[in-house]
Amino acid sequence: MSPLEAIARLGEGSSRGDSADLLRGIHWLGHAGLLLEGSRTVYIDPFNLRAGLPKADLVLITHPHYDHCSPRDVARILKKETVIMAPEDALAKMPPGPGERIVAAPGKTACWGGLQIAALPAYSTTKPQHPKSKRWVGYMLRWEGRWIYHAGDGGAVPDCIPPRWLDAAFFPVDPVYNVEWSMTTAAARALRPGVSVPIHFGSVCGLSADAVRFIRECRESKLWACMPPGMEAEGS
Repeated sequence: MSPLEAIARLGEGSSRGDSADLLRGIHWLGHAGLLLEGSRTVYIDPFNLRAGLPKADLVLITHPHYDHCSPRDVARILKKETVIMAPEDALAKMPPGPGERIVAAPGKTACWGGLQIAALPAYSTTKPQHPKSKRWVGYMLRWEGRWIYHAGDGGAVPDCIPPRWLDAAFFPVDPVYNVEWSMTTAAARALRPGVSVPIHFGSVCGLSADAVRFIRECRESKLWACMPPGMEAEGS
């Protein structure tokens, strides 16, 4: 059984919720960062965090680049019990603590605190910054009754695409370090989640215009897409 076939088994029997609720409790932190705030507080790639955010139950890091793997920001949301899951080279940068540390790799699955988590491949075939050989990841997780996918960097090549029963998917849209927007839109068409959301723009690299173009291309393909939760822009 391939890693993606094993991951697909996690979703057997799942069903999408009301489309109006797909992004409930999910907050965009800017750039590629997400906060999932519910019965479990989950951060994905926290970076340049504002003050006053809740402490983390779980932190997921996709790869060790500074705009995704920020030890200073993780330290701000760390508590004694915080669990961190990351590729080995990113995990080595994380601040110390007694909470569990889980090494992520493509095809790795984990169950923690009622959450199902799967790491998927994330790499680029067109840009040198995210080679397949590094074994960096994106994440799919079952959270608050929904399947959420964060593509990491890259993630728009066939073996990075998770199964089709996802509720919300977050794709990087900057064309500088990630794949061209047309490939990202193609990934959304292949995946067909309940809602597609652009990330990885607005601060380090990528423009709001890249996000708007992604949304328009998705909608022309009859896919629902919107700007990240908490942000509004023309075309959203």
